[in-house]
Amino acid sequence: MKFWRQRKDEELDAEIRSHLDEAIRDRIERGESPDEARANALREFGNVGLIKEVTREMWGWATLERLRQDVRFGVRMLRRNPAFALAAILSLAIGIGANTALFSVVNAVLWRPLPYSQAERLVRVGERAGADVLAALKQTEHSFDGLAAWAARDFMLTGRGGPAHLQGQRITPELLPLLGITPQMGRAFAAAEFQPGRDQVALLSHRLWQSRFGADPQIIGQTVTLVLRSYTVVGVTPPGFDFFPAADLLTPLALTAQDIRKVEQPLRIVARLKPDVTLTQAQQEMAGMAHGLEAQSNAVIQQQMQQSGETAARFDAQRELRLQPLRELLIKDFRLTLLVLWGVVGFVLLIACANVANLMLARAANRQKELAVRAALGARRARLVRQLLTESVLLALLGGALGLLFAYVGVQALLAANPAILPRLSYAAGLSTIPRLGEVALNGWGLAFNLGLTLLTGVLFGLAPAVQFSRPDVHHALKEGGAVSGQGFRLGWRRGTQSLLVIGEVALALVLLVGAGLLIRSLWRLQQIEPGFQPNGLLT
Repeated sequence: MKFWRQRKDEELDAEIRSHLDEAIRDRIERGESPDEARANALREFGNVGLIKEVTREMWGWATLERLRQDVRFGVRMLRRNPAFALAAILSLAIGIGANTALFSVVNAVLWRPLPYSQAERLVRVGERAGADVLAALKQTEHSFDGLAAWAARDFMLTGRGGPAHLQGQRITPELLPLLGITPQMGRAFAAAEFQPGRDQVALLSHRLWQSRFGADPQIIGQTVTLVLRSYTVVGVTPPGFDFFPAADLLTPLALTAQDIRKVEQPLRIVARLKPDVTLTQAQQEMAGMAHGLEAQSNAVIQQQMQQSGETAARFDAQRELRLQPLRELLIKDFRLTLLVLWGVVGFVLLIACANVANLMLARAANRQKELAVRAALGARRARLVRQLLTESVLLALLGGALGLLFAYVGVQALLAANPAILPRLSYAAGLSTIPRLGEVALNGWGLAFNLGLTLLTGVLFGLAPAVQFSRPDVHHALKEGGAVSGQGFRLGWRRGTQSLLVIGEVALALVLLVGAGLLIRSLWRLQQIEPGFQPNGLLT
């Protein structure tokens, strides 16, 4: 761009010289002296500088040229005031960085589609249905393209370092194909491994494979000891696969005929809707089969109660056959919490904007003589506004760049704190562990959000000073001492604006301070809860 502009300027200079030389020659031929011919030709030609500016306007890059000048001037002004620049950049970096980090969390947990094949058509059937419900659905799955189930089971890993408690899931043969998941290493479970007595095989999660087994490439075929039984590792799940809830390993769910007859056998069922079937249509079909299934299940429950003499809850088919989108089911308990937390972090950015706006007002007040000189030389109000906004956006860009570093550190700290701190926070809020945290990362969407928020922030805190100081009273401002008197810039209005900004800062800060105090008090009270026994020295 620079070389193109330089070449065009050279061509323009050459064309102007050509016109002037031709006009001078014509005048000399008419009898004028060389000096008179040059002076008259220049007078007739007009203002050379103005003609150049008009021509550049026609080329279309004059706006970029002025923007480049504004940026260069803004950089010089920031270098002259390093204390002001550092305070403003740090304030903005904290606010923008915190919002970028939380956007990465919200985007991964609430907005990003589940990392499964055709995830928008996945639904959960009921909450904790029995194996008999799964068997009945398999016989009448008219609305579904596929059906699968899993059941939670905890394992104790021994024999490789210290004992470790693992969260596991036993899955039916259809689950991995239904989700479109292929192991990163090894293979999926074979059909024969879903038979009772042949189910002592395991798929390790990518996370467990790296943390516990050192990403051993020879792990396939090795045996691990789980609850004092040997399991053969047949595969490792891909890194993007985060089961619901998160699982350290998967094992086959081998159901016997007796298991299917047990109504209380708890399972979680997931299904994929057919492309031409809506959630409402599928739910109507479930309601149609609910009555018969409820009568059948309650008859089995009654028979078991008579044999065992124990009581059991009746089967509620309407609840156990209720369909819910899988993604909504995973995030419904966290949507409001995360959005409220994002709003709190937004308050932090508003405080930073008000703080920097105050600094900009004070700085602009000390530059009023400079602005008055610009206005006296012909600078229009729009030109002054653009100069001041360019400086504020430049500050915001520097703050946003540093905020990216803060956001990256914040995301990594969040992921590192997840196993120890987040469960306590979730418990304090009455929630389970936040899902899909393993997918949180500062990706392209986070960078785009950071850039957009940075530009918006630069305009937000720079607009008030730019508008207020872009219309100076040149007569007062250029008087001796005008640089500090402030009369040419309506000092009362400036003080009123600054007062409003300070009031807003204090109000928002007070809200955040009270909220933080309540949260710290809740965490402290959780730490003081007596478990009812002495945990010191006890092991599992």
